[in-house]
Amino acid sequence: MSKSASLVSAHDISVELGGRPVLDAVDFSIASGELVGLLGPNGAGKTTLLRALAGLQKLKQGQVNLLGEDIQRYAVEDRARRLAYLPQAGQCHWPMPVAQVVALGRLPHRAPWAQMPSSDAEAIQRAMAATDVAYLANRPATELSGGERSRVLLARALAVESQLLLADEPTAGLDPAHQLSVMEVLRSRVQSGIGVVVVMHDLSLAARFCSRLVLLHGARVVADDVPSKVLTAPHLQAVYGIEAHLSETEQGMLVVPLQRV
Repeated sequence: MSKSASLVSAHDISVELGGRPVLDAVDFSIASGELVGLLGPNGAGKTTLLRALAGLQKLKQGQVNLLGEDIQRYAVEDRARRLAYLPQAGQCHWPMPVAQVVALGRLPHRAPWAQMPSSDAEAIQRAMAATDVAYLANRPATELSGGERSRVLLARALAVESQLLLADEPTAGLDPAHQLSVMEVLRSRVQSGIGVVVVMHDLSLAARFCSRLVLLHGARVVADDVPSKVLTAPHLQAVYGIEAHLSETEQGMLVVPLQRV
């Protein structure tokens, strides 16, 4: 856990879905300048924890604080300015041009029906450039490939320019070059002072880019530490049921699953 002031923190939170415990007495926090990866097998509670941190998930017990205050006390607009949430496998249901989709990220920053200021336009351009979607600006969002759509939705979240970004599997469905690009963008945003929580399944990407990893299993936090102390042979066997090759490279830690156990 970070010793700095938390952007968002969960205290003893529990969640049940369909009568099944999905999170059980979980504590979590993230401070500015951290890129934290949420790991775990399918059904471990990663998305549920991310939704709880965004104030979108009903809790059975516990509390989530945003900048030291109960997140449920924030007006929707205030919360939306302070944190951006990128859900898993988001969709674009209307044939809006990509630039307009990305511009939705700026809505929390201006009054209804107000004209877009130059600062908004600049934020939109920065987000589109960072995610390599500027060339798609005039294309209808409904005509994009799955990978292009994922990058556009990430651009929308980045355009908020919030203090905290919560992203659920932002590299899913992307080719290797764009997976690396997305993680580089997130790391760059963290270096500028924001906090990022990202759900991931690619263990090597998580190990290389995240400053901290939180491993979930059985509705609980199994480990919360730097990557080398989380992605250990005992943890991988107990949580994922695999043996893996673990090595250090110049670019960071490499995790290659070898076989089930």
